[in-house]
Amino acid sequence: FAEEAEFMAAYSLYLDSPIYNLDQTSTKEAIDALQLFMNKNYTSQYSNEAQSIIEEMRRKLELTAFENAKQYYKMGMYKSAIITIDNYAIDFPDAIYNEVLRFIKFRAQYQLAQSSIPSKKEERYNEAVGFYQEFLQDFPDSKHLKEADRIYDNIVSALGKIERSQQLQ
Repeated sequence: FAEEAEFMAAYSLYLDSPIYNLDQTSTKEAIDALQLFMNKNYTSQYSNEAQSIIEEMRRKLELTAFENAKQYYKMGMYKSAIITIDNYAIDFPDAIYNEVLRFIKFRAQYQLAQSSIPSKKEERYNEAVGFYQEFLQDFPDSKHLKEADRIYDNIVSALGKIERSQQLQ
């Protein structure tokens, strides 16, 4: 019964896993325990169930990271939002939220540039241009394309004003 006991121990961690908007430490522990179980008992009758539970918990972690990034953006913590989105892309490269988060990243960089001190504006607008180009390359048929294009036009205009003011000095 050792195999069943080991699965049930990992399963109990899964049952302890909270909803997505709470601390996900026990979710990560459950994933680790189930993965360890599968590594040791790959022919077990519980392997399919363990795999589906792991996938469910990874989706929960994706949702948690997605909501965290959106929350940083909504609070106006644009640098934190950008860092969180970059980490999300590393942790979940094929996730369903990548398109919307990449758009939010672009918009966050634009808003960060707008609210920056004059000496940082040009650099940050140029970073936003880079984010726009990445977004356009990766998601050319995005539903956010119209708004992204509008923001890009605003960036080009702002960079033009910066350039003209530098020429006058």
